[in-house]
Amino acid sequence: VCDRRCAPPSQRVGQAEPLALPARNDRLSPRAVLDALAERGIRRVFVEGGGVTVSSFLAARCLHRLQITIAPLIIGSGRPSITLPEIQRISAGLRPEVRRFELGRDLLFECRLDG
Repeated sequence: VCDRRCAPPSQRVGQAEPLALPARNDRLSPRAVLDALAERGIRRVFVEGGGVTVSSFLAARCLHRLQITIAPLIIGSGRPSITLPEIQRISAGLRPEVRRFELGRDLLFECRLDG
């Protein structure tokens, strides 16, 4: 999936068929991505990305589940993992159902956002 301006000139790249969509402010709409994939019969999508990608799907309410891994590793400042608009009241925050999994010393939290 890519911005139309960056689409390769051919219909295929190896075995992959590029899906070119219009971008706004150099970003693809999460809803447009999922709709375009659904038109091709793809109903389940695993979104793996950094904080910007995950935050845009979360803010657009395009995630059914969010998996967050926490590791006991202190690395200092850097890019935030999730960035969302500020809320005015704590009651406006998301409080999803959560399952917790131990991954050695790390923890994975699977947050259910669809229900």
